[in-house]
Amino acid sequence: MKGFRQHRRLLAIDIGSDAVSCVYREVTAKGFRILACASSKKVSPSDILQFLHDFRRKNSVRNKEVILSISRADSVSMKYLILPDLPTEELIGAAKWQLKEEVPFDVESAYFEWQAVKEFTDEEGVKKKGIIFIIVKKETVDEYLFLLGKCNLRPISITNSSLNYVHLAADAPPVFAVLDVQENDATLNIYTNRQLSLVRTLPISWRKIIQSLTEILVSDKGKVEISSDEAEGIVTMFGVPDSEDQVIKDNIRGGQVIALLRPVLEALTRELNFSFKYFISSLGEQSPSRLYLAGEVIHFKNLDKYLGREFHMEVSALKIPDTIDMKKLEKKHVLSGRERSAILSAVGSLLQDAQGINLLPQELRDKNQDRSRQTLLRMGIVMIGSIFLFWLGSLELQVRDYTQRLKNAQQHLTTIGVLQQMKERIALKEELIRKIQEKEFPTDGLLKVLSAVVPPQVILDEMNFQGDGFYMILRGKIFAGEADAQTILTTFMEQLENSPLVAEAGLVSLSTVGPTQVFEVKCDLNHR
Repeated sequence: MKGFRQHRRLLAIDIGSDAVSCVYREVTAKGFRILACASSKKVSPSDILQFLHDFRRKNSVRNKEVILSISRADSVSMKYLILPDLPTEELIGAAKWQLKEEVPFDVESAYFEWQAVKEFTDEEGVKKKGIIFIIVKKETVDEYLFLLGKCNLRPISITNSSLNYVHLAADAPPVFAVLDVQENDATLNIYTNRQLSLVRTLPISWRKIIQSLTEILVSDKGKVEISSDEAEGIVTMFGVPDSEDQVIKDNIRGGQVIALLRPVLEALTRELNFSFKYFISSLGEQSPSRLYLAGEVIHFKNLDKYLGREFHMEVSALKIPDTIDMKKLEKKHVLSGRERSAILSAVGSLLQDAQGINLLPQELRDKNQDRSRQTLLRMGIVMIGSIFLFWLGSLELQVRDYTQRLKNAQQHLTTIGVLQQMKERIALKEELIRKIQEKEFPTDGLLKVLSAVVPPQVILDEMNFQGDGFYMILRGKIFAGEADAQTILTTFMEQLENSPLVAEAGLVSLSTVGPTQVFEVKCDLNHR
């Protein structure tokens, strides 16, 4: 099921010679749901305009897109032509030349589409095509487009009931027909492999059927005159009577009704028979194996049985497919049989393929395509922008994550450096302790030497061993001037060198700090 699914909600309007109907649907996961529908018997431009305004306001229809179905017999003509296999422009020119004689309005200005039904080679070896042409009167199209414009509606497709019905016959055989009888006209549509192949206007109408029963009847109780309303009631309640003795109303019998209906039934049978034979001879196809009833004739009781007997085929009323969800609609209002039949064409138009026949003027189709491109472009820009923003957000998160990781790594490196330094110091101290414990380092002798040679002006603050005990660093203070401090340190270092434990003593630094001199002396030690 295609049906313009790109439009989540869509309105369809079907305008016939004697009725107008609206159907508003939305797309669901399984298909379509009918949200609202209505029909009216008033078809003047002002009445249609008011009907559309009321329908949209009552059902809160905000969508502008609409499918327009023009089902007026006086404004739509469908003709089957057999033409040589020519290029498109030549084909159209040849078709218009023939159609001028058959179409009751100006073909040159009309809007039309065509669909190839079959291709074959004739007896002389010439390739030919059987084509059905759909022609719509320009003035009618322009009038309805003007009305839609006043309602701020934008048509995306123009179609016709003959094109719509095929989408309602989901279980139809390869060749089938639809008899559509409206108030003032009737058409027979024949389809082959779900393509419209033949359309004939029949000299039958619902009005003629009703009028056939309004003649004066003569019975044993006198004359009986049937009004139009009574006649319509008889057709819908009894239709073709089951027997001649059946009591219809008061002193009206089945035989009398059959007698009144016989001329119109015979005319209908004759026209159908001619149409089927013409279809077989023109297209070389088999006769339809099923006939569907549409329009007012759906309510003609027992007509399906009558036609079934006459043509030895299955005859049934055309219905809205079960795949169309109407539960939500019928929670508010259960549709009657007449209400359902009135919206058949509009529902069918909503099921058509977006790539199918479209009678919308080319300039409007081009505008719709431009709008579609602009919409796709905007959607593309929004999508690309969304992707870029998402990527940018992701990148920002990644940058933050990597920055935090870098900070953590730097903290780890700093911690590792501190630990490494502590480890080295601990290792040196452990090595020094080991050597002291193993008597490899003369700790006792050094302490004795220092206690003997340290001048009274010198205060030792720190004694460190470095280089696995090969060096000794002495740091301290001297309470004297700089010159005296140098003399005192020189004497101190000479005394250290005189010791067998110190190979050499040297001054590393000497600085004045307040009233004292701060010094550092490095001593190379002798090991055993």
